[in-house]
Amino acid sequence: MQLPALLTAVGAIQGGVLAAALMAKPRGPRRANRFMAALLGVVALALLGDFLRLDAQWRHWPASYVALSSLPFLFGPLLLAYVQVLTGSAAALKGRHLGHALPWVVNLVLLTPWLMLPEPQLIERIGAGLAAPAAGVNLLALGKAISLLAYTGCAMLQVRRWQRSLRDQFSNLDRVNLRWLSGLLVLFLVLECVFLSYLLGLWPPGNPVGAADTAISLLLTLLVLATGVLAVRQPQVFSAEPSLATERPAEAAGPPRGLRNLPADRVPALRERLQRLMSEQALYRDRELSLRGLAQALGASPHQVSELLNQELGCNFFDFINGERVAAVQRGLREQPEATVLDLALEAGFNNKSTFNKAFRRVAGCTPTEWKAAQGNRQVVDL
Repeated sequence: MQLPALLTAVGAIQGGVLAAALMAKPRGPRRANRFMAALLGVVALALLGDFLRLDAQWRHWPASYVALSSLPFLFGPLLLAYVQVLTGSAAALKGRHLGHALPWVVNLVLLTPWLMLPEPQLIERIGAGLAAPAAGVNLLALGKAISLLAYTGCAMLQVRRWQRSLRDQFSNLDRVNLRWLSGLLVLFLVLECVFLSYLLGLWPPGNPVGAADTAISLLLTLLVLATGVLAVRQPQVFSAEPSLATERPAEAAGPPRGLRNLPADRVPALRERLQRLMSEQALYRDRELSLRGLAQALGASPHQVSELLNQELGCNFFDFINGERVAAVQRGLREQPEATVLDLALEAGFNNKSTFNKAFRRVAGCTPTEWKAAQGNRQVVDL
């Protein structure tokens, strides 16, 4: 067995195993995991088709080989569906979303005359096509590559929109920033660019078929492994809460422009309740506190709380909660000189030292050490 065939076999097995692991995973974003499992399963089947070609096994299953060749048209739709469900931009996928599978269906319809041929004749046609590929660009393969490229671009835009909305929704961003998914989409783009350059005859020079098959097989196998491992390790992004990604954010911080969702006569009472929750109940200590959780505690809607923060207090949710946490640490530094800064930061609701240091510098304009020196409190145990 040659190297490209071995790589595709390994990738197909990995994809199948990881798809099964995702389907069986009891925790995490289960709806999103189903789409990732479907994507990995489809990629595994496509790799199986490549294996049949590279190892000359297609002669034993010619119809299966032809049918499997259409599966790349499903890569993009399943990838985008996974991103949309994970970020909450598609609360419920509806029948109209099935239209994304139309290119795959059309491709299958176009392949039907081949699939209806007697097996000896089908083997002859496939063999002729593999032995003497048509001159010029393979338009069908180019269509598959462009389709995946377009869907990957849409998925990247969706992740980018999600990342821009995080500070309006969450007080800690480490679990929900989806940087791992951004990296995964970059890997998809790398694979697509390699495949496109191969189709257009731009790469590689010399022996294009063997070198390109090896490179593409290796990249796709690595992509399957990275995709599955990252998806399996993905934490429950939204816990038990529905996502706020589809909610329209309130006005950006700045001068008041009139509250759309919060009546003016409710502002003083809501603001007083908010201050009481922070001072008496120290709600900011909840490391997983979200805008929705704060809204429930206040008895208001997330939009109303977001407008109160943005237009009345001039900040977003992330900055408000972390500002309260920094203030709590500053009080602790004055009142508990024997405590360490890190202990105070963790008690206030910060997840780690790095997040705390960034928030402290943003709020106080200096490091905790510089702030302590300015306060004349040099007895506090350092980090």
